[in-house]
Amino acid sequence: MSHAVKLTSINNIKALGGFVCFLGALVIVGWHTNNKTLIQVLPVFAPMQYNTAFGFFFSGLGVLLLERYFSASRICGVIVAVLGFLTLLQYVFLIDLGVDQLLMDASIMTKVSHPGRMAPNTACCFILSGLALLFSRNSTVIFSLIASLFMLSGLAFVGYIIGAEGLYGFGALTRMAIHTAIGFVILSLSLFFWQKKLDKTDFDIWEVLPFVVAVCCLVMTFLVWHGVSESVSYQNKKHFESITTQNLNVIEKRFALYEQALRGATGFVKGSNKVSRREWRDYVDALNVGKHLPGTNGVGFIDLLQDDALPKYLKEARSDGFPNFVNHPKTKYKDKFIIKYIEPANINLPAVGLDIGFEKNRREAAEHARDTGKITLTRRITLVQDNQKLFGFLLLAPVYEKSNLTTVEERRKTFIGWAYSPFMARKFMSDIGGLTDNQVSFAVYDGKNVDQENLIYEDKSALPNERFDHLYLKKEIKVDERIWTIVWRPTASFVPKGDTKLPGVFLIAGFIVTIILSGLFYLISMLYGKSARDLEKQREELQLIFDTVPVRIWHKDDKNNILRLNKKAAESMGGSVEDFEGGSVYSLFPKMAAKYHQDDLDVIHAGKPLLGIVEKYTPAGQEAGWSLTDKVPYSLGADKGKGLLVVSQDITQQKLAEKRLEKLVDQLSHANTELERFAYLASHDLQEPMRMVSNFTRILKERLEGKLDDEQKEWIDIVVNSSSKMQGLITDLLSYSRIDHDTINVEAVDCEDLMKNVEDTLSHQINQSQAVIVYEDLPTIQANPVHLNQILQNLISNAIKYQPKERKDPPRIVVSIKKTKKKTVISVEDNGIGIKKEYKAQIFEPFKRLNSISDYKGTGVGLAIVKKIVDKYGGSISVESTPDVGSVFTVTFHQK
Repeated sequence: MSHAVKLTSINNIKALGGFVCFLGALVIVGWHTNNKTLIQVLPVFAPMQYNTAFGFFFSGLGVLLLERYFSASRICGVIVAVLGFLTLLQYVFLIDLGVDQLLMDASIMTKVSHPGRMAPNTACCFILSGLALLFSRNSTVIFSLIASLFMLSGLAFVGYIIGAEGLYGFGALTRMAIHTAIGFVILSLSLFFWQKKLDKTDFDIWEVLPFVVAVCCLVMTFLVWHGVSESVSYQNKKHFESITTQNLNVIEKRFALYEQALRGATGFVKGSNKVSRREWRDYVDALNVGKHLPGTNGVGFIDLLQDDALPKYLKEARSDGFPNFVNHPKTKYKDKFIIKYIEPANINLPAVGLDIGFEKNRREAAEHARDTGKITLTRRITLVQDNQKLFGFLLLAPVYEKSNLTTVEERRKTFIGWAYSPFMARKFMSDIGGLTDNQVSFAVYDGKNVDQENLIYEDKSALPNERFDHLYLKKEIKVDERIWTIVWRPTASFVPKGDTKLPGVFLIAGFIVTIILSGLFYLISMLYGKSARDLEKQREELQLIFDTVPVRIWHKDDKNNILRLNKKAAESMGGSVEDFEGGSVYSLFPKMAAKYHQDDLDVIHAGKPLLGIVEKYTPAGQEAGWSLTDKVPYSLGADKGKGLLVVSQDITQQKLAEKRLEKLVDQLSHANTELERFAYLASHDLQEPMRMVSNFTRILKERLEGKLDDEQKEWIDIVVNSSSKMQGLITDLLSYSRIDHDTINVEAVDCEDLMKNVEDTLSHQINQSQAVIVYEDLPTIQANPVHLNQILQNLISNAIKYQPKERKDPPRIVVSIKKTKKKTVISVEDNGIGIKKEYKAQIFEPFKRLNSISDYKGTGVGLAIVKKIVDKYGGSISVESTPDVGSVFTVTFHQK
């Protein structure tokens, strides 16, 4: 479908381009004259940035130069496209290339995320505008660029009309100004009209749709990327803040503990007339400073006295268990703030006797605590007991003789001294970072100024994390009448909560979706643009395939009308497709229609396909045959009815082949029966002649005793042995063939008695080989005694027979029969020559011998008889064997 637009004159195109150029120049003037109406239109609207106005000026100029100065127009396009591209790079990679305020410092920040930076959708529009000027001689490209430009700017303008800020801004980024949106709409129209002047054909939206979709997807990708980036950044910021909060809570809790301890100390002093050094030591020991007050150097008490009372004070202090007590340093002040007690004393000896009033920060904090009655923290100081001379502080709690004092005078009159705690900053702060897995480092400053002169403590135990350095956080807190400033930074151990790779994943996914959707719409546009002849050709090709398929296909509705059928189906009914298509089965086959229709309705109502229907049918002009039919129902919706797809295949030849196969199977079964009968009769009838040959040969040898030479005796022996072997072979064959004719009769068989019969039968072989047969506690089982006897006799006979020739110890055969509810397992274990692994599958074949007949006599049928009996009863037989060690034959019968 084409959407043609009337061509406009070149004057109108220049007028539109001139308006865009004038708009840019006007806003530039507004920036230089600080005219906010030109820049912003309304105070609540986003401003048109200076570089946006600059881009509009060159975009309009490029349109004006299109007719006569095409090269100059392309230069304008390059300037505009580069301006937009650099701005977009700054947004995507979170960098500053210095292009935002290159020509003018920003002064208006309404709906602006970065000073002087144009909105991201504005940058996209400038890229599209610049490319449109560059490719203005290529109709497909220019129409695609123009359509995308018009869409982005049109959405922004509509957003202002309906109050939807999301249409002209992304997340928290700079918004597109309303006159920026209008300028791009006019610019897109000017470029469109210019292209229509060059291209005489109608504008086809399908030609540009793939590119427009690509631009939309890229814009949405950027929007999603930025949203996810902001979300991840927000998560990490909140996570960082939560860690810093934990860090701060530890500091505050420690001060709360110290305050509580000092309040307890003030109560201890206040409740006693006079506290001795020993009592103070016991009190501090009870506090267990090392365990309950981490970070402090101890707890002490400071006396306030005047200069004239110092000699007496020193004498009392020396008599109170500290003979070396001295006041230091000497100060000019009349009042003295002397540390009388500090425990643990061993690590605080330099502080004992110290007049803390010697130094300004200490004195100010002590006086403030005394006059206000509040626990007070000193400024940054250096503790005298700190050999490294690093920074620390004192926490001072005033002690009064009375309570509920309201004025400074009252407090000074009843003032006793200060309970205090000294802190080395490194000791106080050192383990705090570890409580949050060292994910952040922090620095503490005394006061509000963050500089080296006010630094109390800086954590340098972990490497900084430049990747998350933007999470820097500074906070001021009030700690016991002092302001501290704490600065936190993430370390290399910082574990972000938000997946920093996620925005990149969305960005890549967005590009992939853009490629897929653009390709899909390109394919759709290609398909949509096909001519009717192409569509007809496709239809004919589909019909050809439909008719070429070697099956009969009908498409019927639920009223038994044939909606469509293929050529094969029509031929089977004696006509062409046109003869039957659209007709009713009732008119075509009145006798069979009702049955067909009912079958079809059953399938349609059931909603399930009916597959593999074998039925007789008579093709037109042919003999009756067979078909295999599938019926598949479908539904077009509640209002559009239901139907049926019928696929039928001629299987007459298969049916005839099946009948021939059945006949051949019957013939083969009959032949096998006759063959088995013949083998049975032949083996039975050959028994007597072979017995006669063997017997009369022995009689002949006995009567000619002494008259035969050695060679004649050997001949007679050969005849006798061969007759015996033949007789044994016939006997085994008779047994083998008789198995199939034997009925399966089972009864209770006492296996102990059965084994005794087997031993009697094999007594000659057992005595001759001195074989040992071992069995005990054999059960009574349900079996056929004759067949069970044959199995055991053959397995034991083979076990005796197949023994190493040079072995001195006799054969040993162990027979085991075990019965459960589900099966009976018979095993025969021997110590014979064993069977190699590769021959295990061959030993159960008739006449299969693995050893020379001269070494081991036999017919080679015994194991075949066992196997046939086992198979007859649905059992299984297996063998485990090790050459030169022996074999274990296992027969398993399953109970029925």
